[in-house]
Amino acid sequence: IALTATATMSVSDDILDKLDLQDPLVIRTGIERENLFLSSTPVFAADEKLPILMDRIRSMGGAGIVYSTLIRDLEELHSELKRKGINSLVYHGKLSPQERRAMQDRFMESQEEVVLATNAFGMGVDKEDIRFVLHAQMPRTLEAWTQEVGRSGRDGKPSYCEMLYFEEDIAIQQNFIRWANPTLEYLVGVYETLRGWGERLQAKDADDLRDELLIKSRGDNRIHICLKWLEVMGITKGSFETHDLELVAELHPEKLPSFVGSAEKLKGDLQGLLTMTRFASGDAECRRVTIGRHFGIPVPESEVPCGNCDACTDGKAWLSEKMPRRDLTRQKDHTSPTREAGNSAPSPPRFQRGDWVRVNRRHLGQVIRVEGEGRKTRIVVEDSKDLKRRTIDPGRQRVEKEK
Repeated sequence: IALTATATMSVSDDILDKLDLQDPLVIRTGIERENLFLSSTPVFAADEKLPILMDRIRSMGGAGIVYSTLIRDLEELHSELKRKGINSLVYHGKLSPQERRAMQDRFMESQEEVVLATNAFGMGVDKEDIRFVLHAQMPRTLEAWTQEVGRSGRDGKPSYCEMLYFEEDIAIQQNFIRWANPTLEYLVGVYETLRGWGERLQAKDADDLRDELLIKSRGDNRIHICLKWLEVMGITKGSFETHDLELVAELHPEKLPSFVGSAEKLKGDLQGLLTMTRFASGDAECRRVTIGRHFGIPVPESEVPCGNCDACTDGKAWLSEKMPRRDLTRQKDHTSPTREAGNSAPSPPRFQRGDWVRVNRRHLGQVIRVEGEGRKTRIVVEDSKDLKRRTIDPGRQRVEKEK
């Protein structure tokens, strides 16, 4: 049995071909979720996004997810929500495993929490009462958007799904696509750099490789993809993380499998982005009709207009009629220090990734990781002067948050 979700007809055909299935029984159950309101709102400047997201979160009750491609946008929204008296969780791939697990556990157990997340927040999120999913940026594909909004309203109750479409965000996604598709020449460059290091290889790390190849953007994932390719092809073993990376075979470009540096995959990924852009920028056709066509599951004419998308009905009226209001009086501050009953000593300061801190009143840096909890908390700080990373014990050193 082969199972997948949100597969287009071409993906289904590819599965049959790759698995060499002969005359299989194919069951397509459909993707219709009538309780979800689907919409895309155009914005014409980046600073228009924050007021819209703030208004939506303040007006809608229940748990919700706000997806963003860029971590800095999540942190800005988190700060603004806190300033307005609305607490939120922040979740992305740069947090430690302990931090991610704590954020997900709190969200899963809550009825009102809002989590601000990259698409790293997805697998294992089976919470039935998510009332809204907002996208601060357009996702890369229509399949990704369909999966992410599909996490809302699994209890069958009305749920609101909105994407903010800003034309300049297309360039961000184009960059991510190119960074996810290294060329053959780039792979050879990674290999030659590793070989050139010789015996020094095990003293190096991924940042050294980045510097050698003049990679400036942290979002550029080509290095890690190339390292994985080299590992899968048996050319390397070990890793930078365990300081035992080594070359065990030569790279012969003419013998590489077809998936390496595939121009066809790059073309397909860009086509997926074009499809997503057309969906996000258009509002003349029922959203469900467009989605049904994309996945090869037509929507009957008798079901159009659907009454649950921005092309078929007024979004504000739908929100007013269907969605519960947020009760701001029930908000709890999870980030401020607390005092235990009967004990006047305050708890240690709470730090989170992205905080700017001053250590011993001299070194200014940014928190890039938080380890442990309570009095066992340790923070990893990147110094703003020399960019070196230092592990700090707030219980032993004076650490002050910069305002």
